[in-house]
Amino acid sequence: MDWQPVIYCLLPINPFGFQSGYHALERYLVHPDSILYYRARARYSELYAVGFFFDDQVFRAKLAQNINPNLNIGAEYHATNTDGFYNNQQYSDRKGAVFAWYESPSKRYNLLSNFTFNTLDATENGSVRNDTLFRDTSSNTSPSRYPVRLDGIQSNRPYNKWKDLGFFLRQSYYLGRIDTVSGKVRMLRFIQPIS
Repeated sequence: MDWQPVIYCLLPINPFGFQSGYHALERYLVHPDSILYYRARARYSELYAVGFFFDDQVFRAKLAQNINPNLNIGAEYHATNTDGFYNNQQYSDRKGAVFAWYESPSKRYNLLSNFTFNTLDATENGSVRNDTLFRDTSSNTSPSRYPVRLDGIQSNRPYNKWKDLGFFLRQSYYLGRIDTVSGKVRMLRFIQPIS
């Protein structure tokens, strides 16, 4: 019978390096090693926006462009805002990256680099005090009027604030033989064994 201990499943995905111990907001971060690089023939752009007329907003923008055939640069930005349903349930994040990819004309040397930043703000409310609001749906009371366990205001409210800066640089040099396609078209011959 194959089994895995539960503790193993709770470990962070990348166990190497310094661990601050704060993993609650980690899935919302932009990590330096998770940036996508593009080999674009034309400018690449991506724009995503949801909910500008509501209390919840999500916005993402990405741009990538080849400066010359060997150098590609780009940037991405993510922003999220929400007021939440109950007191002290606000959340906002601002995160982004600037990245570059250089490949030498000989195709042997590669340089990947990026700079990332993250700013996440999440307030805590400790849940609602009385859970009868889920059973009694006849009242039209606003959810923000229900009392919560952690009801501090202004500077006394409990919250998580995460600020993070990262820089990533990776160089590689290929020593082996590089396969290239010449201008001539070759006919490939397939040899089939006779049985």
